[in-house]
Amino acid sequence: MNKMFLLYQTTNLINGKIYVGIHQTNNLNDGYIGSGVLLKKAIKKYGKENFQIEILAKVDTIDELNKLEREIVNKDFVKRRDTYNMELGGAGGKVWTDEMKKQMSESIKKTYKNGRLPSENTGRKWTEAEKKKKSEMMSGKNNPMYGKNVADYMTPEDNNKRLEKISKSNKGKKRTDEHKKNYSNAASKRIWLIHKSGKITHIQDTSDYRLNHPDWQRGTKWKID
Repeated sequence: MNKMFLLYQTTNLINGKIYVGIHQTNNLNDGYIGSGVLLKKAIKKYGKENFQIEILAKVDTIDELNKLEREIVNKDFVKRRDTYNMELGGAGGKVWTDEMKKQMSESIKKTYKNGRLPSENTGRKWTEAEKKKKSEMMSGKNNPMYGKNVADYMTPEDNNKRLEKISKSNKGKKRTDEHKKNYSNAASKRIWLIHKSGKITHIQDTSDYRLNHPDWQRGTKWKID
């Protein structure tokens, strides 16, 4: 049998979340239902029997297959809360904005400017000075996630776990006046956005694409013209 190039959708029958991917096979009944990182975690959690795979398209070449996946698994699709996809389709990679790429590039250049810092995998421990230098290189606007709402890049489950950890770590701690001031300054720079679906988020990056996207509005309530 000739190799088949398939675009498929795997659906979680428990919560309705989906994963769209591509697969090359000689056997339609090979038992494959997807290999995404979040999908694998979900399969482990809910059991393979609670997932259903559906063939969306069958094409003749891998190029056609990649093109189809790129058209469906785009930035908006990846950022949806009801999908397990983390990367753009058609070998597009993770969702990185141009600004994030630029900031990461600048950070890497600084790291290697005066010679590479020691890796934790070399067996040698970082000195306090090296830790401080590394922290400075990835702090503030040097951090590719600066001004981004980290919850937008996580599943609801993972974000809840993150918030629980933060809550536990802050329990019993007393905020200094400096901490309160820093928090107040950060909060004052937030730009609240609401999606037409009702999803609410906040950003600080004034170059965020959502500020000029028709599916997003400023504020916490959707306003109808």
